[in-house]
Amino acid sequence: MADPFYISSPDSVVLKPFSREYVPIKKLVEEGTLDAEIVRMFLPIFKSALEENPNAKLVYDTTTGERRFIDEGMRLVPFTQTAVCGVISEDGGKLFYRDRPIDEVANWDPMKTASLLITGDVSEKTVRLITNTVANYMELPPQLYRHIFESDVRISEPMAVMRTAVSLLGNFSDHINLNRYNLLDKGHRWELANKLIGVGLDISAKMPTISASLLNIWEVKNMDRTKRLEEILDKITRPDPTNDYITNILSMYFKDEAKIDEFHEILKIYVNLHMSHGFNASTFTTTEIASTHSTLFAAMSAATGALQGPLHGGASKEVMEQWKRIKDYELGGLTDENVITDKIDTYVRNVLASGHSVFGEGHGKLKKGDKRATILEPMALAMIEKYGDKVYATIGKRIEYICREEKGLYPNVDFWSSPLLYHMGFKPDFNTVNFTIARSFGWLGAYIEQMFRNSVLIRPDGYFVSDNGKIR
Repeated sequence: MADPFYISSPDSVVLKPFSREYVPIKKLVEEGTLDAEIVRMFLPIFKSALEENPNAKLVYDTTTGERRFIDEGMRLVPFTQTAVCGVISEDGGKLFYRDRPIDEVANWDPMKTASLLITGDVSEKTVRLITNTVANYMELPPQLYRHIFESDVRISEPMAVMRTAVSLLGNFSDHINLNRYNLLDKGHRWELANKLIGVGLDISAKMPTISASLLNIWEVKNMDRTKRLEEILDKITRPDPTNDYITNILSMYFKDEAKIDEFHEILKIYVNLHMSHGFNASTFTTTEIASTHSTLFAAMSAATGALQGPLHGGASKEVMEQWKRIKDYELGGLTDENVITDKIDTYVRNVLASGHSVFGEGHGKLKKGDKRATILEPMALAMIEKYGDKVYATIGKRIEYICREEKGLYPNVDFWSSPLLYHMGFKPDFNTVNFTIARSFGWLGAYIEQMFRNSVLIRPDGYFVSDNGKIR
């Protein structure tokens, strides 16, 4: 049976991009041609944007011939305040978790980092409480193992299973209706905040177990589709509340004790670097849903869906896939270093010229570099040297060089985290899942902040354009 056509024509109005004129802010500021109302409201913000990105542009909708300002993607005009995480592009890119620079936080115990983002408190008592809560919440309810087992290994994507599993957790929670409490009562707000943090930690704690169980169950089903769930669960490693957080994750993925010890410090840094990053797409999703006073299960499953997208966390998978294509199809066993370099350079230039993505290069906020990538690069190169084909190091360095020299692009966190995870033994399909595991603690911090400090419904506006092009 042929697929039905709901849009009758390829020239349908619903497929036509809106008519827009991209105008450099710098030019408008210099010429003084900004509309008076825009100048009054936004000029200080535009000037600040120019300091971070001299090429920043306004968008004017020109459908009817009149100019109307649109902050496309809400990139220029801040919509709220936050004390959880700050991203500043100057001086090579700065990232703060509350007031702590990422360089300091990178080597912390991840539970201390989580405590900082969620509560703002890194006292021994609070960190120990969060550590114990997460350790005791990592095991899954039987229904979640069943959900993973029944997912079709041939067509399901790990992030899709993770997203649905997080949503399903709400069906097994005693706290699903916590948000119905009166948020205006000050004493009750404190009690409710602590209960919600417990719910959020329950979700975050279970994410590594969902991921590892997915990998382990699917691997068994690939070999023998007659195996029952109970037989599989008897043979896979389950979380142990006496282990620390990182050891639990690695133990569920790897059987080799030597690798668990070797990778402990690496995964600790990886988790810390991925916990938060300003109002990225998934954190904004969390904040938007929190503003409606919906549940953490709704917010974190939606955030997982946002992170899944290739323009967000999905790039973590695509980086290594692109490098593998270069190695297998562009280089094809070549050994001459000069020829290899020329082939890689040509490939990258062609991708850039075509307007397609070089995955892991460039960032919407960090135009002059990403400190997280700088921290991860030597770790990734060491893993490639020890466990991989050394041509991957050449591929990474040449991509980095060509993108910077020809387009002014710098590696973002995905560029080096992707090969790092790959050479540790993680499949590329699970890169974004690992990203989700770490970022979930930042989502919880954003949710709590929106619920209790900002507490206003987020409702962006947009111009309505009639089919005849009239704006009203």
